[in-house]
Amino acid sequence: MLSEGIGYVHGNLGKDWERKEVNVKGSTKVVWESTLAYQPKKDDETVWVNLTVWPSQDGADGEGDAIASGSGKGTSALVYGALKRSEYTSREGEARSSWQMNVYKFGTQLRPARNNGQSVASAFPGAKVEYADKAMEPF
Repeated sequence: MLSEGIGYVHGNLGKDWERKEVNVKGSTKVVWESTLAYQPKKDDETVWVNLTVWPSQDGADGEGDAIASGSGKGTSALVYGALKRSEYTSREGEARSSWQMNVYKFGTQLRPARNNGQSVASAFPGAKVEYADKAMEPF
């Protein structure tokens, strides 16, 4: 389950990145926004996390450009940043919550491909494949 603070969240991007210009203390900054669909277990309800990539402290916005050009809707991602939950009341009067993450690091997730029940690495004779985490080995 998600909790507030700095940490990792994994899932699939729910939409393409959107470039926005925002005014921060009198200066215009470029931010990138998207959403991440997080599902802790297969049958659990999907939790949507709003993602924002801010410019680095030196003002450069190259990280956001690189992330947006290298990923989009459906991309499987691992995101590290500051996660915060907000409570609000819907128009219908229901109590709701939303999640927001300021992205510090972003990476796409690669899952070992399978080929007729065999890992793709087995198709390359002599290739040595090691997994640092035994739980990640293809079964």
